Amino acid sequence: MRRVWVLVAAVIAAVALLGGCKKIFGRPKLNPDRGPLGGDTEVSIYVPDCGDHSKVKEVLFGGAKQEIVGLRDDEVKIRTRSVQDEQTVPVILILPNQSRCETGANFIYQKLESSGVGAIFERGVTLGESRAGGFRPDQREE
Repeated sequence: MRRVWVLVAAVIAAVALLGGCKKIFGRPKLNPDRGPLGGDTEVSIYVPDCGDHSKVKEVLFGGAKQEIVGLRDDEVKIRTRSVQDEQTVPVILILPNQSRCETGANFIYQKLESSGVGAIFERGVTLGESRAGGFRPDQREE
């Protein structure tokens, strides 16, 4: 019976590993996994199965090289470049020996709507008597 449980656990682990899990050890491979077309989003990439991240030479989103802003043992931080159209691009790491590491993660470039928290702070929010964020011409001081 014990052998059956070990086999089941091994099969589940293999399926999770080969299936391109969205998460690695309880955290997402990409954080965040989407950003605006204008770029300038800081993204953390966690892919421990690609070797030593402190030696990553390049990070590609599709074919576009991204700016690396930080490296740690299991994390690469990049700042995204701008793109013209909404698209989903694969994340690829280039290691020192020029080998490509397909991470299995995808980054989604999307148009941002001017609604939600961003729009609230563009307009400003009245909290009691004080106003947080943004500039409202109708409340300017004279």
